[in-house]
Amino acid sequence: MPRILLHPGFHKTGTSSLQRGAAELQQALRPHLRLMFTHDLLDATRMAKRFSAYGDQTDLHRFAEGFTAAVRAADPEDPRALMITSEDLCGYIPGNHGVTTYAAAAP
Repeated sequence: MPRILLHPGFHKTGTSSLQRGAAELQQALRPHLRLMFTHDLLDATRMAKRFSAYGDQTDLHRFAEGFTAAVRAADPEDPRALMITSEDLCGYIPGNHGVTTYAAAAP
């Protein structure tokens, strides 16, 4: 299994800038790094948001299943590092949907 670089990123901390830069440099990075963005993790990020809003352990379990499925879809024989970046892995931005903190990001 290759090295996995996980960048959940908090909202409004430059995560989108990092993602845009990585996408723009994807051609140059390709020999060394594979990239996974929010659109590659839709099931997981949907459940991360639900968990942050409602705290339901079923949503956390579904998040784990979705995240695991997305990572398993990546070729395990590919030796390049896999960078996963999505601020939605931290759930909803505090101030939206009744979320007041990033406490749900810890589990």
